[in-house]
Amino acid sequence: MTGHPSNLRVGRIPYANLLPIFHGLEGGGAPDGVTFVDGHPSELNRKLRDGELDLSPSSSIEYAVRPDRYLLCPGISLSSRRRVMSVLLLSNVPLRELPPDPIAVTGNSDTSITLLEILLRESLGRGNLLLRTELPPKAALRRYPAHLVIGDEAIRAAVDGVAPHVTDLGEWWWRETGKPFVFALWIAARSAWDERRDPLSRLAAALLTAKRFAQASIRRREYPWGGPDWIPPGFRDAYWRSLSYDLEEEAEGLSLFYRLAAKIGRIPAAPPLRFLEIGGGSAVVKCGITPGGDAMIDKGMKIEDVLRRYPQTIPVFERFGIDCAQCQLSEFENIEHGAKVHRIDLAELLKGLNESLAVKG
Repeated sequence: MTGHPSNLRVGRIPYANLLPIFHGLEGGGAPDGVTFVDGHPSELNRKLRDGELDLSPSSSIEYAVRPDRYLLCPGISLSSRRRVMSVLLLSNVPLRELPPDPIAVTGNSDTSITLLEILLRESLGRGNLLLRTELPPKAALRRYPAHLVIGDEAIRAAVDGVAPHVTDLGEWWWRETGKPFVFALWIAARSAWDERRDPLSRLAAALLTAKRFAQASIRRREYPWGGPDWIPPGFRDAYWRSLSYDLEEEAEGLSLFYRLAAKIGRIPAAPPLRFLEIGGGSAVVKCGITPGGDAMIDKGMKIEDVLRRYPQTIPVFERFGIDCAQCQLSEFENIEHGAKVHRIDLAELLKGLNESLAVKG
């Protein structure tokens, strides 16, 4: 053992796009022994690279540069289905009229800069020099023809109408490829996984639970995590609904991004996606599940409590089409999902949930 600190060190990006996930973790979803470390994406990339973090939502390009040093949490990302609304190229002229002059880019991102370079080359045949700057958008646009901004700074620039022309990089990518774009992945250091497998496995399971709470809340237009009060409600609704926290079809867009990043020389080659394992063996036992015990889940429990304590029940809920995180199980004999009403066999649901608690191997 090389002596990791007692707590897992987890990166936390202070942007609105990850508020839903961290709300779930910080509200009791994370297992004990987690310390959150704030930083912008490029800063968290460096901390993860230097061994100062065990797990972080980090730039997708960071994994591709050093795939031998990392593992990915399965089933979770920060992606755009089409537009992203918080990764924007602000410009003084229309996109196709950009001069060959240098373009200012934020110093807080790595993935978005690589994405912009790919889009400029592949879509427009341009090779503009990209210069990192700490200038705010208005000042940058007085000096450069365009400025790449991300996160809350990008949202504020869009809301305030800082630039005459705004290009959403998620939407630009979608127009060119027809695929989602993965801006960030939950990346674990291999060294941390080798030494602290059980707590990392439990934390990865908690992330999936937090993701499902976030998705259910967004579908209902309920935002218990709040958010900056300067974001108009209409913009806020569209913003969170534009994001995807999954990593399924999103992985196709990620693989294409890696191939194009390799084509322009930003990474040696497109890496395979390697994931850490969730659950199984001792990791399940340490979640509080006793082999061979009586049924632990009854109809009076809240789904929220079940998922937080037993994340391995997630597939059972999904099989029954349940996404409500607040109701009691007894209420699911007749539950409305949008315009449809599904009759759910409560006995079968409870049976499936309790069977999922069985420890195998």
